Amino acid sequence: MPSPTRVLIVKLGSLGDIVHAWPAYVALQAARPDWQLAWLVDPRWQPLVQPLPGLHDIISLDTRSGLAAWRRTITQLRQFDPTIALDWQGAWKSSLLAWLSRAPRRLGLASAWLREPGAHWFYTQSIAPSGRHISEQLLELVQVLAPAAALRPLPDLVLPQHRSRAQAWLRERKIQSFLFFAPSGGWRGKQWPQDRYLELGRKLMEEKNLSVVWNLDPGSPVPDLPAGFHGFRSDLPLLMALSARARLALGGDTGPLHLAAALGAPVVALFGPTNPERNRPWARHFRVLFQGRPALAGQPAHGRYARGNTPAPEILAISVEAALAACQDLLAASAPDFAEAAP
Repeated sequence: MPSPTRVLIVKLGSLGDIVHAWPAYVALQAARPDWQLAWLVDPRWQPLVQPLPGLHDIISLDTRSGLAAWRRTITQLRQFDPTIALDWQGAWKSSLLAWLSRAPRRLGLASAWLREPGAHWFYTQSIAPSGRHISEQLLELVQVLAPAAALRPLPDLVLPQHRSRAQAWLRERKIQSFLFFAPSGGWRGKQWPQDRYLELGRKLMEEKNLSVVWNLDPGSPVPDLPAGFHGFRSDLPLLMALSARARLALGGDTGPLHLAAALGAPVVALFGPTNPERNRPWARHFRVLFQGRPALAGQPAHGRYARGNTPAPEILAISVEAALAACQDLLAASAPDFAEAAP
């Protein structure tokens, strides 16, 4: 009997990047349910891959850990013995790990589409994708292996026990329909000022009779929130369950916003230095506000990664009035699908 095809997916993080990899994974698993699939991930983001259907194995590695952890992970990779490795991260570390797995076939995007272009040296095959969005680009990598693979609706990835926890959290605070705000981001250049979130929240609360759930970064101080605003900081499974229940989510190009979008919440996304052509929310109901420059035809849509200590000019160019109009429009458009019952 021929040995089964074993595919190693290398996508270590971060939150938003893994969420954008969900559609390609679901397409691969549906197209080739007979293949054994393993996912190499940072342990912080393991709850994001645990609910995925048909996943044979999860291998974790904190790449900042010591040599002993690397050795353990390499041993696990070789025990899985992949025949194919898909590097969906596109970084030096991820491509090196794909090579260290000893998979004879290693696929990734061409160097122009990688944030660390030298990573392609560890691949046996790379492609220049035609899709603009990263989820579409990862699907094209999948289609090299499984030409019939196609994008499809994501399954429900919120486990019942976590949904119950979210309902209890909301009930304790007497919250019914609510907005989910994700004001933080991986770096300051992407962050819309907090005073604008507060102003927008007040306007929508008065107009729509909605509460605001304000997502807090781990370790960050709790801001002085007015009545009707509820600070939220918890584990990732509860974040998944809570954001999925939002009447509308608002934020920048940040993991919690992409998570809410992929789990079904309508979202308004505020983009500045990064480009929504590549990173927009993967959602059915969404609006994007973007004041940056579109990518040239035929060129990767990376955007300008301005990792400064202050918000980038492009994000500051988005006014409260523009965000309010987008929220009003989306709340009206998505109302038939999001008539939320009280918890």
